[in-house]
Amino acid sequence: MPALPQAPESLLWQPRMREACEKLKPFSSALVAFSGGVDSSLALKLATEVLGTSHVVAATARSAFFTQEEEESAKAVAEHLGIRHVWLQMRPLEDADIVKNGRERCYFCKRNLVIALKALQAQLALDVILDGSNAGDVLDHRPGRRALREGNIYSVLAEAGFSKPEIRACALHLGLPNWDRPQAACLATRIPYGEALSASVLEQIACAEAALRQLGLRVFRVRHHGETARLEIEEAAFASLANAEFRAQCMDALQKVGYRFITVDLEVFRSGRMNFR
Repeated sequence: MPALPQAPESLLWQPRMREACEKLKPFSSALVAFSGGVDSSLALKLATEVLGTSHVVAATARSAFFTQEEEESAKAVAEHLGIRHVWLQMRPLEDADIVKNGRERCYFCKRNLVIALKALQAQLALDVILDGSNAGDVLDHRPGRRALREGNIYSVLAEAGFSKPEIRACALHLGLPNWDRPQAACLATRIPYGEALSASVLEQIACAEAALRQLGLRVFRVRHHGETARLEIEEAAFASLANAEFRAQCMDALQKVGYRFITVDLEVFRSGRMNFR
């Protein structure tokens, strides 16, 4: 098992957890926007601890923007927690504002999800909708946060001040199986703003990343630039790419899904880098 991230603030997860639980006590039931990542998993776990399993429902979006691996992760965690799990079928490629892929794409996509969540909340008569946004998300370029505010979605982890390392530490303590799962983001984030989205390109990216994960890469992104795949990797992976055989395997995997040119970014992977390109 990988070592738990050791950030200076990581020991603050205990008071953060107590504060989050206190913030949940006024509610009688909750619908949790659940991606299957560690953030929303922790929000879901804390909700079940405070409100009880029978009073919490997890809702996961299913669309061309998310991979089968992410769906499987969400299903596994929901089953681990013994929680009712509902799938929301989203069709972002039918929304012109999303397809044109402007800098507010995430807002329009999240707004559609909020509409679906609010409808499900009303149908199930649940008290509040929670999501897994953390304190760091508030500082990043996240247009979708505006849609969450407009829909009165309650970001309990952000409200309690949870950072990503604190979330991982708390998730490990609570026995969540995905506590060390690498951070994920929708497939559209691999495509530069202004380049129209299509199902074929999203599928190409998903296949490329799945192939590289099978080869052993863990924290990375395949950034799509037409016929070129720009690979962003974590610092530790540069040593692996120094091996000619492994490098050839990566090139072969990416060429098989349609990329003609493969580059490796000399800057290490950082979530949200496409925001500035």
